[in-house]
Amino acid sequence: MISADFPAPWAHAAGRALDDLVAGRMVVVKRDALEQETLAAFVVAGASITPDHLQLMGRLGGDILWVALGRQRADFLNLVEIRSDRPGQQPATLTPIDLRQTTGLTLADRAATIRALASTDKGPADFMRPGHIFPVVVDERQVLLGRPNIPEAAVELLRLSGQQAVVAGSMLMSQGGQPSEVDDIDRVAAAEGFTVVRTSDIALYAMAMNTLLEPGAVTSIPVAGHVFRVQGFRSMVDAHTCVALIRGELSGRNSVPVYLHRYSTVGDVFQSNECDCFDSLRRALSELEAMPAGVLIYLVSYSPESLGISHGKGCQHPWSPYETAIAAHVLRNLGPRSVVLATPELADTATLIAIAGGAAINAVPLAGPAPLKAGDTIGRD
Repeated sequence: MISADFPAPWAHAAGRALDDLVAGRMVVVKRDALEQETLAAFVVAGASITPDHLQLMGRLGGDILWVALGRQRADFLNLVEIRSDRPGQQPATLTPIDLRQTTGLTLADRAATIRALASTDKGPADFMRPGHIFPVVVDERQVLLGRPNIPEAAVELLRLSGQQAVVAGSMLMSQGGQPSEVDDIDRVAAAEGFTVVRTSDIALYAMAMNTLLEPGAVTSIPVAGHVFRVQGFRSMVDAHTCVALIRGELSGRNSVPVYLHRYSTVGDVFQSNECDCFDSLRRALSELEAMPAGVLIYLVSYSPESLGISHGKGCQHPWSPYETAIAAHVLRNLGPRSVVLATPELADTATLIAIAGGAAINAVPLAGPAPLKAGDTIGRD
């Protein structure tokens, strides 16, 4: 694979799809089921597209071709967004264009226009407006946040290769003109030899491959009679921040206990009896105090949910894949060789270990689902 190999099925699927895209092969990107609706698209790198690709899309897919690119490229080419009566819907459609010296009527002309969109040698003056190719601009951050549409996922996947991230796609449609069912998608992909990758696979792969966090200052503070080393981190994707409360030296250490906690104003600050967040936090700190080394990753978001007003018992609900990736990147920064998740109910442990294991951490199977208790020897050398 082009990029680093992470020990997870999603990494294998996304890495294989990335290799195919860079080699000029078409892949099938399948959106994870949403409200019982299944969507999938044929996708090919814009720089590699040929009339044969377009002909195949027309034969097996819908008659609507989209070409997706990032905001920076769209702005450079002065591609203006078409006014939409559906605010907030992604991706946004731009003014249709054709490459100059083409008619836009043939497959060869349309392939040439798409390749030009992906060429760093082409600028705004190289395109005519209006034309026959409808570019759409995507917000790649939605991939890292774990909620991408197919065009966004495909653009981000190609961007990871270092190529100009412009992709062309066409939805897979049934003969009746409806989105293809899951079985039909898999059948077509197998018959044509196409790699199939899910948008969630690409999202996790992007979370692993990108730098998500900016490390902040390090200091020491006393908590409940013990001194913790504290380091702050800021997400480079959104407004999330997190704080790592660290006991002992973690770098190079095996079986480091890791606790996860999400900020709650009602629970952590006001210590309401209607919320068990403070009890969870106090338990984690108490257990860390009894250990030679360990870390509490304390996640702060600025969403209304973080206030905890609607929370009740058990409001420390599982972290999203994006939040889990933040925790994994904290562990990369702190440098333990292996970890034991002391709050396994809060994260997908396989995802946490796989992403953390991509940067000098030899991930090992976790030591069981039971939370650590004060006095346990896990993590002691």
